[in-house]
Amino acid sequence: MSLADRILAKHKADVWSFDKGYWNRENKPILQLAVDKAIMPKLGKKNKAEQEEEEQSRVFKKYKNLHSTVASNINELGHWGLDRCPGRGIGRYVGFIGLGVCAYNLKKMDKYLLDKEREKLKRNRLIFRQVA
Repeated sequence: MSLADRILAKHKADVWSFDKGYWNRENKPILQLAVDKAIMPKLGKKNKAEQEEEEQSRVFKKYKNLHSTVASNINELGHWGLDRCPGRGIGRYVGFIGLGVCAYNLKKMDKYLLDKEREKLKRNRLIFRQVA
């Protein structure tokens, strides 16, 4: 059983996005039978005008950018020490992923609150200068 079959048996996917190195002439039509959009950028020179046109389409660019965002977030978690799971087994792995997501969300909330506080201080200084 292929990876695609195992994943699609458990989860419904409308879009499946890949890195450049995974493009294959045979794989793309097969994947498109299972999902609505298979985003598979081709490495190197494009052979046909239709491939070039597809990769320039709005939908393709949108999902390719989303793929890049997810890859960037995964890389960021790695920089915070969450690149290697120390536990064994699916239970510990799921807990470790939960910890990583929680740490990421806390960091984002902290950044949001700090930015809000900085903006408030900036406004107060501006008002104080106008009064004085």
